[in-house]
Amino acid sequence: MSDYQRRHNRINSLVCTQLLSTQKINSEQLLVKKMKNKSPLTDWHFLLGTWKGTAEGQYNVVGQITSTIEFTLELNGTCIMAKHEAWTGNQFVNSSIGLLFYDQLTNRFLRKVLYSYSFINNDIEYTRSASEIRFETTTEPLSPQFQGIRWRSYIKKLSDTEIALGLESAKDGGNFKVYGETVVQKIS
Repeated sequence: MSDYQRRHNRINSLVCTQLLSTQKINSEQLLVKKMKNKSPLTDWHFLLGTWKGTAEGQYNVVGQITSTIEFTLELNGTCIMAKHEAWTGNQFVNSSIGLLFYDQLTNRFLRKVLYSYSFINNDIEYTRSASEIRFETTTEPLSPQFQGIRWRSYIKKLSDTEIALGLESAKDGGNFKVYGETVVQKIS
């Protein structure tokens, strides 16, 4: 082997070693950065599973509403999906599919909920604590019967196995009042 080939091989070896060590450092730095930047969504992973509960005389429905909600982690762990069904006895009330996710740009939780009534609630966090997220809610399309009404919704952790989901409304700039609240317990 000539001197030129030895130097060339030595340089290639040094370059490869440098690249490998840089890649190792970069991947370790990425892992540390991900661990430091843990999404607040992970604090809500306790939701994963099936929940069931009742509400009496809520949401403009006469009688007892039985709700079942299944929470799953979706889209590579970036959101929690909720599949919800509500019944009064043998009568179907509604169903919905919602996605709860954390927006790193605004540092807020966002939630999109599509209802069987053919409307979508767009929820934007306006306040949160370790046990509750409160949202300002806008609806698309806005039904004429709800013109002039502001909506807020919330999800509240009562324990690791019990949560409250609620909706509040305010008419014509008035104070918010409870429109409905459902307390559900984890069953699996």
